Parts: sequence; structure tokens; C-alpha cells
Amino acid sequence: MNGSPRPSGAFPATPQRPTRSQNAYPTPNGANFRASTVAPDAQKAQLPEQGPLIPLETLDAASQRFYAAGFWFCLLCYRLYDFYNLTIDDTESFWHFLKWIAIDGVFLFGLPGLRIPWLEWSTWTMTSIFLVHALFDGMLMFRIGIPFQTALFALTKVLYDRETALSEVRVNPATILQNDSLILGRQIIHILPEGSAVLDPAKGPHCIGKDKSSILLPIQINQTTPILIELARLDLNTNEQETITISKPKVKKMHKAANKAEPHLGPDDPRILKYEVQKPGRYTLQRVVDESNLEVQTRRSEALVVSCPKAQLSPSSMDRCKGEVSDVALQIEGTPPLRLKYRKTVNGREIEQNIQSVQPDDFTSPLIRQDDNSLVPAGQPDVSWARSRQVLVALNETLSQAGYWTYSLEEVRDALGNSVLYTVEDEQIGQRTEALPELNKVLVVHDRPNVKLQSNEPRKMARGQKISMPLNFGSTARHALKETRHALKYHFTPEEQIQAAGGHPKGHETTTQQVELKSYDSNVVLDKPGFYSLEHVESEFCSGEVLEPASFRLEVPPEPNLQIESHDITDRCAGNPIGLEVDLSLTGSPPFLVKYTSQRKNSRDVDRYEVSVPGHTRQVQLKPKTAGHYTYTFYEVSDDVYKEFSVRRMNLVLEQNVKPAASASFIDAQKGKQFCIGQSATFNIRLKGESPWILEYELVHGGKRDKKTIEKIENDVYEIKTPELRDGGQYTLALLAVTDTTGCRENLEEETTINVRQQIPKAGFGHIEGSRSVKIIQGKDVQLPIRLAGEGPWTVTWISSEHPDKANVAERTDANSFISASQQGIYELTRVADQCPGEVDEKDKQFAVEWIPRPAINVSQISVVSKMAENNYKKADICEGDEDSLDVLFTGAPPFTVRYKEQHKRTKGFREGFSLKELNGALGTASIRMDTSISGDFEYQFHEPSDANYNSNSKEPDALVVSQHVNSRPTAVFESPGKTYSYCSSDTQDTGGEQIPVVLSGTAPFYLEVEIKQQGPSKPQILNFANIPSNSHNIHIPHSYIRSGQYGLTIRKVRDAHTCTRKYDTTPSYNTRDTSTSASRVQIAVYDAPTITYLEARSDFCVGDRISFSLSGQQPFNVFYTFDGAERKASVSGNTFRRITERPGIFHITALSDSASSCRAPVDISQTIHALPSVRVSKGKEARTDIHEGGEAEILFEFGGDPPFEFTFVRMENLKKGSTRKPAVLESVTLRSEERELRTKASEEGTYEVVAVRDRWCSYARAGAEGKGFGGKLLKN
Repeated sequence: MNGSPRPSGAFPATPQRPTRSQNAYPTPNGANFRASTVAPDAQKAQLPEQGPLIPLETLDAASQRFYAAGFWFCLLCYRLYDFYNLTIDDTESFWHFLKWIAIDGVFLFGLPGLRIPWLEWSTWTMTSIFLVHALFDGMLMFRIGIPFQTALFALTKVLYDRETALSEVRVNPATILQNDSLILGRQIIHILPEGSAVLDPAKGPHCIGKDKSSILLPIQINQTTPILIELARLDLNTNEQETITISKPKVKKMHKAANKAEPHLGPDDPRILKYEVQKPGRYTLQRVVDESNLEVQTRRSEALVVSCPKAQLSPSSMDRCKGEVSDVALQIEGTPPLRLKYRKTVNGREIEQNIQSVQPDDFTSPLIRQDDNSLVPAGQPDVSWARSRQVLVALNETLSQAGYWTYSLEEVRDALGNSVLYTVEDEQIGQRTEALPELNKVLVVHDRPNVKLQSNEPRKMARGQKISMPLNFGSTARHALKETRHALKYHFTPEEQIQAAGGHPKGHETTTQQVELKSYDSNVVLDKPGFYSLEHVESEFCSGEVLEPASFRLEVPPEPNLQIESHDITDRCAGNPIGLEVDLSLTGSPPFLVKYTSQRKNSRDVDRYEVSVPGHTRQVQLKPKTAGHYTYTFYEVSDDVYKEFSVRRMNLVLEQNVKPAASASFIDAQKGKQFCIGQSATFNIRLKGESPWILEYELVHGGKRDKKTIEKIENDVYEIKTPELRDGGQYTLALLAVTDTTGCRENLEEETTINVRQQIPKAGFGHIEGSRSVKIIQGKDVQLPIRLAGEGPWTVTWISSEHPDKANVAERTDANSFISASQQGIYELTRVADQCPGEVDEKDKQFAVEWIPRPAINVSQISVVSKMAENNYKKADICEGDEDSLDVLFTGAPPFTVRYKEQHKRTKGFREGFSLKELNGALGTASIRMDTSISGDFEYQFHEPSDANYNSNSKEPDALVVSQHVNSRPTAVFESPGKTYSYCSSDTQDTGGEQIPVVLSGTAPFYLEVEIKQQGPSKPQILNFANIPSNSHNIHIPHSYIRSGQYGLTIRKVRDAHTCTRKYDTTPSYNTRDTSTSASRVQIAVYDAPTITYLEARSDFCVGDRISFSLSGQQPFNVFYTFDGAERKASVSGNTFRRITERPGIFHITALSDSASSCRAPVDISQTIHALPSVRVSKGKEARTDIHEGGEAEILFEFGGDPPFEFTFVRMENLKKGSTRKPAVLESVTLRSEERELRTKASEEGTYEVVAVRDRWCSYARAGAEGKGFGGKLLKN
């Protein structure tokens, strides 16, 4: 699509490189060329060139490289030092490997930062060097064997591959096996070409538009140089046809431009001539004339050039409301059917949309149902279907979400594949939206508002006041629209016009009002009573909806009013007034709140009171507590509408002289208070009237009454104190009567109750498993049960025998509770109390706590020899590898576990190492196996025993130690293990014999036992050597034990002064790593004369074959033979005699000798070496033959060797001059000939070469040839 044309409004394609240019121009083929004021080379020249980090004036480049190399060499030495330590100490390899990986990484990747000349390698090179270092670090640190010998041998094989020939000289096998002189010559056949021409070979789309006034039509020519080209153009709009003739100068100019565009093409390669056209139409190639004035063969070809497609968005308003349709129109123009791709973005979420097959109604395109090889169907000259058509596409989709909806055109494509791209960079979207609105359409979708009243209940307003309409704004977004204006429309009917049923009157016009609100929380102020209903609401962009409730009634009720009537309240005895009884009558909107004041004469204090009246009337009693002249003033009334309405103007004042009757009451009755047995209760009494007073009261309990009279009480507060309450239960204190100075006795009904506890609190210990004693694990807590009586919570105090001076206090809420104990001893309860003091039960006040003993270990006295010190024992010495054990005794609760450390020391006291182990015992005794695998001193330290009750105690100071010495077993090895002691068969009768040295280790004297056995099924013979006084000894084998053949001498057993014995396995080991077996064995060989045998039993060989024989005897060998008439001697160090045949001849072996004896064995072996076959094509030269299509050429093959012959030749493609690639094999043929010459015919173009040949004896093939059966074997008749 990047090759599609663009209109003037299209944006450039996304650049393919990070570097961006601000100038971009669309080209006719749609590609974008970006203008640059500075060439790339010039830009590089303008960049400041950074020098080395250390200036060259301070240190020259050579010195910097020297110091860098020196630092690398120092790191190498340090690395080898670490490797040496690893081999000596056998330490951890992984951390050394990580260390050197980090050091190499810092050095290698930090080296380019110094910018030293010649050391500024690329990232790929530096990574490769780092990986090589990492591999080297791994092989060193993990001690991986580096096969230097194998690598050196492989490198030598590659650089210097030489083998010994029969003439005893070193030759290169490649010069023998790959002899190019054996196959010479080749035949090249070339078929002369014919010229051709075709219009628009790629069948690509072409279009001409506003920004592309012309295009270049490609015309491909092959094997011709035209001087005249004729094109036919059919107009798309008028169907008129015209002929376009391209003259010779124009064709020459086009040819020159094609050669300049593709200078690498050869003279016979096809070329593309480009002809500029400026009109749409159907173009057909009619005639092409070449330099010889002959018409060039042309294929039916044509090109269709149409108008470029284009699309744009029709302008429309920007703002929309939620739920409306988008109403976006797309105008598309081009050759139908068209395809449009656009991008829809909804609140940042992008959705790609495609519209397929955009075409006018009743339109059909022949491209859909005709052969695509022809842009115009055969027999149909009408091309009006390719005309540019304009189609209007409407995008009507419901705008279901509020926010920003963006429609952006991305691509339009016509039926022929011409496309125009409108995609832009992200940072250019804003510029495109403003500059090219026809390519980008942004819709702002707004939420719709709604409104309702908070309630439809009638609302009341005070006369002369204003209230706000109880509006509740919302929207389709479930919240009010903020920062936008609202327009509200409502109806109003005055109070006097409201119909009886409420609402607007029928037949009368209501007042309609409309208000503008700046925001959703603005107020609509109302000041007139009447009926209001909401009609309509809208925001700045969208109309809204009125929800229910939508109407209410506003009323103005009358102002509140108060009327009072009063009556005296008199004392029945003295007839004095003691207060007023006031009747309150109110009008207004209940509920009411009436406020009044009360003031005593000659007093400055004014008491203020409030009376709530839920209805319209209420009676209030005004009874002062003290005597005097009182004035009552009612000054303010509040109802549901009017607040703090003053009624002072009505002068509502009442006055009265008050003399209250005598009375008495409890100040603090303390009802429900609990008292303890034996306590007294105290109560304060408030007296009213005129002093002095006489007070009568009684105390009632258990059916008994205790009356008392108190006279001459002067103060108005008197304290009554009861006697001690000795019985539990409920007491009643009742006030009976009071008499003041008037002598009027007033009966009283005041009384209060006194609750006295029935019992005192008690405490005592409970039982644990039927006892007040318990055993616990040391260090753990135990919960001791206590039993509490009374009313919780209780405060309990106790002490322990371990700390008798320290009292412990705790509060408990449960009658069956616990106290925590962690130390052993006697725990005793000393005190208990709830709200009342209590007592501790004497028989249950103590609880005993004991610790369970910790586990202990010891060793069985039978298992040890002596006791060195406390907890330190020694066992008897033992030989290395013998079985021994130690019995460990446990005390405690099974199962038992004990940890012990097994420590090994060498004889000199150097610590070799230790290991931590664990011993488990189900009973009181457990055994451990003593370590006798290696010699030295062993020490076993037992510590941290644990049983079923106690875990291991790491703080245990002393450990149980048992030590033992393990004697090493003696060893015996041959001084030269694996050595073969050689004898000739004729020498076995000689007196004397070989001395075989043996090296012994251990404590002398030694006893040695060896075994000698001849190879085969023979029985071994045993030799004993006793009382060997030193660590070295020479074994003498009598000749009576050996005959001709191979013998193995093996050490069977050795014993030292400690009676420690080491036995050796006399079975031969084929494991090369089994050093113990190989060190205890030597060979004794009695040799006969050497022999030679065939490895390949045949008498005829070819040059380049390898002759091999197997040699038996003692290495090295001497092979005597004749070749090509000359006698030769070959020394062979191994058991195989192998030579390469470098030339033909007769090979004859005459004798053989080895190093075991001086005898020379006669041999008679003869073999014939044949020469390799040869072949020559076209007398061994390169022959070229040009033929016409259908012609033939003769190819001559000449052979050398012994017939019959079989050969394979191939036909390869002819490469153009200067080509460096390998030619492809087109055909392979295998033929057979009984003669030394063969002729054959060929009519196909190509290069003919022989790749393999075979005669009666041998075969030869070029390297890489795949001839059948050519593997170097002899050809059988």
C-alpha cells in the first residue's frame, strides 16, 4: 500500500528509519521521498569525532595498546594461579567461575569505552571474545580436560596431511586421490535466442490523479533493440480509440534510461522501457520493430490506467447528544467496486472499520466474472465500467456513549488495486484535524440532563420570605452535568386560582416561566404561594427529561398566636398557694415551642424554660421549690414555619406568692447497688418546706420493720446511715412522713432498696488428673486450675516457694479459671476478692509443680577400653576397613535422639574434616558403626540428647567424647606396574631370572603372597615371601614356572606387623582408571617369531588405495619388501603396517622382524597396483558450439585404462560472463563403452562435463560428484 498514490491532503507514510525529515513529497508511484539538506556522508563529516579517553598527547596509541595487553596478561596469570589452587586444595569451582566471568565481562565490555585505536571492536566481535573467555574459564575452573593433543593432531591433519607411500616417502593423499588431469575437456552448446516484447509484464495497477499527472508504463523487451513501438489507447469515457507511435529517438532515449537504471544487466538480459502517459484509458501493445526493420514477436498485453480513487468526509456539526445517530457522510470517488478503510475512535478506544464493494446501484464489473489476464474481456470493447464514479456512503450509528467519537480515513482502494493512504504519525493527528477536516471528523457526544423534585409534598413558606425550589438534577451519566448551563421551564398557578383537587385549573392559562442556571447547583428562588410544575429541562447542547415527582404546592400559613389561662394550686392542709396551673391555647402550624421566664422577687436570677406543644393546647404546672413571690413572662412562640415569633406585645405575664408544702426525697437513691455483708448504707435526703423538720422512716428486711423518727432537722439536706447489714438479701428503706414548722404532717411514698450479698467470695486450687501436684517439662508453662466462688471478676493473689517474697496478682472473670506456672515449687493462694473481700480455702490453697528430668547418655563399659577423663573414653585400635561399633546408653523417655560429631584427624594432628550425624534409639540402648574406612584418629562427640519430652539442648556444656585410632592397611605395588618383562622362547632354559622390584608400605616385617598365571585356561601358581624386613623387595621368579607365552604376575595379599592385611583382586581389570589393580600387576612374555597377516585379502589395488597388514610380535617391527624393482625396509611402531599406493607397480613383502628377538621371519606376499582410468572430452579442451533451436552437436569422449569403461557426464547451465555463482546441474547421464573412444549427439543447451569414470580395475570421480557406484572399488565383468 506504500506504493499507492496520495492526494494533496494525504499525509506521508511512516518513515522506515528513526531519522525523520520535515519535507516529504508524494511521487507518482506512491513512494515518499524525503528532502534532506545534508547528504549522509556530509552529516557524518559534520559529527564531532571522539578521540581516545586518554588523550594521545598524554599517552600514545601504541603505549595504550601495550598497557591493555599487559593488563590482560596479568589477568591470565591470576586466572592460572586460581586454577593451580583449585587442583591443590579441591575448593569450590562454581564461585571461581562466576568471579572470572564477572572480571572478563567488566574488562572486555569496558575496553571499548577507552576508545583505544585498533581496540574499538564491534558489539558482535566483543560478544564473541567474551564467550571464548567464558568457555576457557569454565574449562579451567571446572577442571575439564583440554584435548590439546587431539586438537593439535586435527590441526596438523588439516594443514599438513601426509601419509607414507610404498616408496617410503611422505605424500599428500589429496594429490593422488584428486588428480584433475584424469578428466580433461568440456563441450559448451549455446542456442541462439529470439526477441520479444510485452506491455506491463507485472500487471500492476495504474492511476492518474490530482497529484499525479502522469505515470510510466513499463514495456519489457528481450533479445531485441526496437526502433519503433506502437500503442493503442481506448478512451474510458468516449470509447474512442487512438494510436500512439513512439519514434526511434524516443525509443532510443527510453533504452538509454533503462540501461542507466539497471547498469548490471548484460546485453542479452531483458530490459524495462518506461513510456510516460498522461491520460486514463486502456493501452494495448500493437507493434514493435527492431533494428533490422522486422517486427518483434509480441504477446497480447495491455494496461489499464484509471483515475486515482479518493475519499473525504462531508462537513457537519460537531456536537451530538447521547442516543442520536452519528450522521457522518463519506464521499468516495474511483473505479468501483471500491473499498474503504477508516478508523473509529471512541474515548481513546480505536476500532478499525472496512467497507467492501462500494459501488453505485445496478453496477456490474467484468473484473469479477471474467479472466483476470485481460483487463478488458474479449469481444467487449466497452470499458465504461472503468470510469471514475462518485458514491455517497452514510454512516448512521447510534451514539451510545458520551465522549469523543473520531472518524479518520485511512485508505481507499479501487477495483484495480490502486490505493491512497491517509495514515499519519500520532504527533500529527492534531495538525491533521485542524488542517484537513475532510479526512478527520470529531464528534463530541454529550449526556442528556434530567430533573425532578425532591418531593411532591406541599411546602410552607413564612410570610415575606423566599425559598429555593427543591430541584434534583441528574443526567444519563447517573450524575449531574457539571460546568454546563441548564435551562429550566416550569408552570405557576397562584394560590387563589388553584382548583379544589389541587393542581392547575382547567380552562385558565397558567404562567410559564423559564430560567437559566449557570450550573446544576444553582437555586431557583420562589416568593409566591401557589402550584408549581416542571415542564422542560435542557443543557447547553441537549434537551432533557423531567422525572417524577415534578409538581408541588407552596403555601403561606398564618402567624402563630398564644393565649393563656391560670389557676392556683393550694396546699390541702394549710391552704397556701404552692403553684399555678396554666392552660396554653395556640394557633398556627404545629408543633409549637413556647418559651417563658420565671423570676423570684428580690432575686436577680432569671430562669428560662421551654415547653413543647405537639398540638394546639397543653396544660403546664408551675410549682417552685422554694417560697417567694414569682413572676412568669411568656415572650416567644415557634411553630413549623415561623421561628422565634415574639408575643411580648400581648403582655402575657403571671404573678403569684408561693408557699410550698413540706416534702422529702432521696438525693441519690443508689438503686441496684450491691453491699457486702457487714457494711452500712448511707443516703442523703432533700427536705422542702420551712424548717425545722421532723422526718419519719423505716428499714424493712425479712418481715421485720425498724421505725425511726428524727426531730429538729434544721438543714434541708439530711444523711440517713443504716446499722451494719449482717444478713444477706434485700432491704427496703422507706420515707414515711415529714412535718415542717406549720405542723402539717405530709405522708411520703419515697423508698429505695438495698441489696446485700448472700455469701463472701472464696478461692481454692482444683485438681489435675485427681491430684494437686503435676510434673512438667522444664521451660514450659502449666495452667494450674483454680475454683472461684462469688461474683466476678475476681482479684486473686498467690506466691510460690521459689519466690515467697514476690506476690503475684491477676484478675479472673471465669469461676473455673487458671494461673500460669513455669517454675517448680509449691504455689499457694493467699487472697481473693471480688467487689467484696473474700477468703481462701485452707485445704485447697496449695499446688505442687515438679520438673521432668532431662535425658542423659552414657556408653557401655564393654564397648570401650579405658576411661580417659570424665565423659571421655577410648576404644581399642583397629585396622582400616574392619567392622566395629559402639553401644550408647540412654536415660529418659523413649524414643531418644542424640546428635554427634564424627571428627577425623591424621597422625600428625592436622584436621582432615568432620561430619554431623544423628542417632535414634527406640529403647535404652543404641549402637553406632565406627568409621574405619580411612586411617587416622577418630573422635566422636555426643551432645544435645533429646527424648519424647525434651528437644535437644544446645546450651548443654559437656559432651560425651569417644576416641579410636584406625591403623592403615599395608600396600604392595610393583615399582614398574604394567611393565612387560620379555623373553625369547630359546632363552627360557637359561639359568638365572629377572628381578621384579616391589614397593611396600606399612610397619615391617611384611608377609607377601603373589600369583603367576599363563594366559589361557591354565591354573595360577602361588608364591609366598615371609619376613620381609624393609619396604622394598625384589621378587625372583624361577624359570620352572614359565614357558613360552604370556604370563601375568599379580600381588594377592600383603600383611604387616599390626596384623592388618590387604588383599588384591587378581581378576584382570579392563578399566583403565582402576589404578589399584594395574599397580599390582606386571606381565612376563616369552616371545616366538613375529607374523604378518592380511587385513584385506585381495591381490589387485588401485593408485590411491591403502595396503594394510596386521603384525603380531613385539613392537617395533621391521618390514622388508620390494616395490618397483627396489628393495626397501620399513620400521613400524604399531601392530599395523599401512601404506598408500602413489603409483602403479608390483609390491612384494620378503621378511619381518620385531624387537622381542633377533630372528627374522621369511615372508612371501605379492600385490599388484593398477593406474586410475582417465577420460578426455573434445580432445581435452573446451569446445564451444552455437546451434539453432532443433539443431544437434557431436561430443567426443576418449578413455585411458583397461576396458570396459563406464562414465557419467552432466549437463550444466551456461553462466553469463562475469558470473561468480556455481552453475546448476540440469541433467546427469551414465554410459558404457567397450572401446577407448565414444561419440554421441546433443541438442540441449548447456555445458557438458564428465564427473566420474571407471575401467576394469579402478574408478575415479571428481570431488562432489554423485556418479552411481563410483566409490573407488574395482569394476567386475
